[in-house]
Amino acid sequence: MEQLRYIFFVIAIFLSAYSQAQKRYIGVSGGLARNVLSGSEVDSQRKIYGNGMEHRTGPAFSVFIKKEITHWLYLKYELGYVRRGNVSPNNALWNLNLEYITLPVRFGIQPIRFGTISENFQVGIEGGLSFNYAPGRGTYDLSQAFSSVNATIRQWAVGALAGLNLEYRLSQRRVLFLNSTWYGDLTPLISYETGNANYKAGNKGWMLTGGIAFPW
Repeated sequence: MEQLRYIFFVIAIFLSAYSQAQKRYIGVSGGLARNVLSGSEVDSQRKIYGNGMEHRTGPAFSVFIKKEITHWLYLKYELGYVRRGNVSPNNALWNLNLEYITLPVRFGIQPIRFGTISENFQVGIEGGLSFNYAPGRGTYDLSQAFSSVNATIRQWAVGALAGLNLEYRLSQRRVLFLNSTWYGDLTPLISYETGNANYKAGNKGWMLTGGIAFPW
């Protein structure tokens, strides 16, 4: 019986801390994404054909909801737009503009919180997954270009995220933030087989965004 009371006591403390930490934010962000294609297909293009691959810089915007699970942990749900792609100085095929609608889900740890080191400064370390959809002409153009090798060109992609989030509290109702995120596709944008070789290429890069969030 004593053990049962102890278990109930621990659960009650946890639920109390959980309910007190239920803080939510809604926010908007804007910035830049710097993207390049990578993978075995890109390596082959460089080695065999001498096609250079360079980063393409494009806009990135999102709206999000951040929900604190505890004082130190949070989840962030986003709906965004980002332009990705690739630049190749000597092959027009690889000059790509790929416009994605993105649905990232991030899990964050806040080792520095408001009121610890500074009253108005907070740091979050983030990781997560992003579900991306490219409805524009970019993937269609790739399908036409790679039709001879029967390549699979995916409009949907799943990517991994890792980043750093810095927040500054202007007031009790307004928080400014700066976010730096690395991302990379887990599912390839392009994939095909020829002979015994399997060729793939996907997006990778980083985003730098800033914005404002409002507690609610």
